[in-house]
Amino acid sequence: MLNKILDLGSYKIAFLLLVNLMLVSSCSLLKQDIKEPEVEVVKVKMLPMQGLDPRFAITLEIYNPNDFDLDFNSLSYQLQVNGAELFNGTKKPMPLLKKGSHQNVTLYGKAKLFNSFKVIKAIIKNPNKAVAYQLNAELEVSSMMPNYQFEHNGSFTPLPK
Repeated sequence: MLNKILDLGSYKIAFLLLVNLMLVSSCSLLKQDIKEPEVEVVKVKMLPMQGLDPRFAITLEIYNPNDFDLDFNSLSYQLQVNGAELFNGTKKPMPLLKKGSHQNVTLYGKAKLFNSFKVIKAIIKNPNKAVAYQLNAELEVSSMMPNYQFEHNGSFTPLPK
């Protein structure tokens, strides 16, 4: 009787191991087909000031090259101008990105006058001169996929003529 129970138990263990192996291998196969979203900075723009703190808008175009929808939890971002951090933030919630589609997302930030005094001073001194920026960001995906980090360098004119 004990031998029959042990034999039945070892079959259960073997079956469970086989199921786990199949699940792990199928997950690794799925991961190989995942393509990272493509992110482009469409525009960086200085908005009208409110008080002493300049405000900015960054418009991104995100493309989903996959044949399935991407659901993002959030987008964390940091904007540096002329090498100094101007502001950072997190956008929640993020819109669902349908398979094969493009989505525009606008990020807003308010420069902290204390932290970015030199940058603000340079912008105010010559508002029609292009300034260099670097955008560092991370898209947090809500599924088992890894987060997607990206960086974009460019320039913008704070107050175009």
